[in-house]
Amino acid sequence: MKKLLMVIFTENSSLAASMLCSLAREHGWEVDICFASPQDRDGSQLKLFVERYKPDLLGFSFKSWERNQALSLAGAIRDTVSAKIIAGGIHPTLMPDEIIQTGFFDAVVVGDGMGVLENILDEYKNLNGEIICGKQHPNKHLYNRHFHSESQIERMKVTEMASVLTAMGCPYKCTFCHSGSKKFLSFPFDSLIEYVLELHDKYGVRSFHFLDDLFASDSKKLERFRKTIEQSGKSIVFSSQVTGRASSFNADVAAELVKLGVETINFGIETASPKLLKFMNKKQTVEDSYRAVQVCHEFGLNCVINLMFGIPTQDEDDYKQTLEFVEKAKPDSVNCFFYSPYPGTELYDYCFDNGYLPESFARDRFDWFKPEIGGTTDVQLRLNKVDYELANQYMEKINQAVGRDEVLFERMRIIDLHPWVLVGTTRHYYFITLMKKLSAYSWKNCLGYINMDIEAGFQLDDKTISLPGYNVKIGRIPFWSVTYSFLGSDYKIVERYVKGKFGSDMPLISISSFQKSHNVTEIKDFLKDRCSSNKE
Repeated sequence: MKKLLMVIFTENSSLAASMLCSLAREHGWEVDICFASPQDRDGSQLKLFVERYKPDLLGFSFKSWERNQALSLAGAIRDTVSAKIIAGGIHPTLMPDEIIQTGFFDAVVVGDGMGVLENILDEYKNLNGEIICGKQHPNKHLYNRHFHSESQIERMKVTEMASVLTAMGCPYKCTFCHSGSKKFLSFPFDSLIEYVLELHDKYGVRSFHFLDDLFASDSKKLERFRKTIEQSGKSIVFSSQVTGRASSFNADVAAELVKLGVETINFGIETASPKLLKFMNKKQTVEDSYRAVQVCHEFGLNCVINLMFGIPTQDEDDYKQTLEFVEKAKPDSVNCFFYSPYPGTELYDYCFDNGYLPESFARDRFDWFKPEIGGTTDVQLRLNKVDYELANQYMEKINQAVGRDEVLFERMRIIDLHPWVLVGTTRHYYFITLMKKLSAYSWKNCLGYINMDIEAGFQLDDKTISLPGYNVKIGRIPFWSVTYSFLGSDYKIVERYVKGKFGSDMPLISISSFQKSHNVTEIKDFLKDRCSSNKE
C-alpha cells in the first residue's frame, strides 16, 4: 500500500490536511500527518519521522508566515528521501512560481487540492516541477470527512476540544485579507453534523470551536444546527468564542448563539474610521459596529473586538475615532494587532506601489519576511511612512479604556498568599496575554504555568514571559490553581483537567477580565474553606 505523509506547521491541527488525508485513504493509500513544531529548526525531528514512516509521497501545507520554516525543512530532507514532495496551502497557492523555483518540490498545487488529489495519487511518480491548478471536488460531503493523527486524537481526548469548519473561503474582499481570494464553499449540513457527533462519540470532544468567520451570520442555519444537536441527545457544548461580522450580526443571530451555549463573540472591527473602512473594503460601517456591541450587551454575550494598527494611510484622526468608539461602545475586551502585508491581497500590492516597502524587497518573493515569535500583536514588519510610536500610544490608550488590570491584581494579591499554578492552553491568545501581564510582577508563591495543549498555535516568547513551566518534580503542590477562562464551558474543561491532575478538592480560580469570573469575595471564601479543610 502506498503511503502519503502530510507535513503541517505552527500547530498540530490542519483541517485542510485532514480532508486530503481522508480522501487519500478512500483512494486506497495509507496516510499520516506530521506536525513540524517550531522547535524543529534543522529538520532533525521531521527526518526521523520520515525515515520511520517511509512515505511514497510527501505533502507540505503551509501559510505565508510559515514559509521560512517550510522551505527550511523541505530543503533539509530533499536529498535524504526518495519520496516525491508536493507543496500546497495558502502561500504556495498565492506564490507558486516562488515555491517551485526553490527546487525543493516536485509539484505545487494552486487552490483546492481536493478535486485533483486522486489524479495526483495515480500519477505521482511522473511529477517533475509542475504547477497544478486545483479545483473543488464534485462530492462536497468529502470536505466534512477527516483523518486525524494519533497525536491529534490524544490532544482532543485530553483537552476535550476540537476545531470545525462549516465553509471555506470568504465572499467578502477585504483588501488586507486573502480569504476572499478563494472561492467560497459552504459545506453540506448533514455530513457536518455527522463529523461533530463522530468526534464526540469517538474521542469525548465536548467543546467545538468554529473557525470560519461567517458561522455566526445566519440565524436560520444556527437554529437548524442547534435543533439537530438537541435531537441527538449528545452532551455537546460550544467553545466560549465564535467569530462574526458586525455587518451581518443581529438580535436573531445573538438569540440563537445564546441557545447554542456560545458565550463570547469576536468581531473583526479593525477600525472605527470610515475612511479606513472604505480603504480596506470592509463592507461595514461604524454604525454596524456600535449595533453589534449593543446587541451583545442586550443578550449577555461577551463582546471581543479586533483592532488593527499600523495600516498604510492610518493617521491620528483614525486612531482617535477608534478610541472614541471603544470608550462609547464599551466592548468587554479588545485584541490589538499590527498590520502585516501578505501576498494575494490588494494591500500587499498597495504597499509595494506606494513606497511602504523597501525597493530591495521583491514583490514575487517572500524571503524578506521574517515573522516574529509573538504574532501580530508585535510589529512583524516595520513599514515605511507608518508612525509606530503613535500606533503604540493609541494601542495603550485603548487597552486602558477597556482594561481591568486593577481588579486583576487585587485578586492576584490574595491568590499569591499561597502556592498557585496558572492553567490554560496556548491555543487561546488570552493565555499568552495574561502570562505577559503576570510576568511584569514578582510573585512570591507562583509555581509556574501548565499548558494543557503543548502543540497549540501560539508560541511562548521567553523574552516577554518569565513565568516558568510547572515542574511536578519540585515536589510543591499548589494550594489552588488559576485560569484566564471565565465561568463558562472552557472553564469547565480546565476544571476537569485540574481535578484529574491534582485531585477533586483542588480549587480553580477564574481571573478573567469578563464579568463572569470569581470576584474578591468569592476568592476569600475559597481561601477560608481551603484553609479550614487543610487544618482538618
